[in-house]
Amino acid sequence: MQQTVRAGDGIYRLAGEEFLVILETPTEDSLGVAAERIRAAVADAAIDHPDNVPFDIATISRRW
Repeated sequence: MQQTVRAGDGIYRLAGEEFLVILETPTEDSLGVAAERIRAAVADAAIDHPDNVPFDIATISRRW
């Protein structure tokens, strides 16, 4: 995930499965673009997560 954000942005682990993303000078458009890049990176990594039925891999949702 860290490789998908700009140098001034930050990704921080809050808890076991919770992360916080802080974007430097975000715009409404850049929020969606950044969220989609991060979501796609996690999906592409295909991290095993058998408790996440029906996907069986780690997934990510976005909120703002």
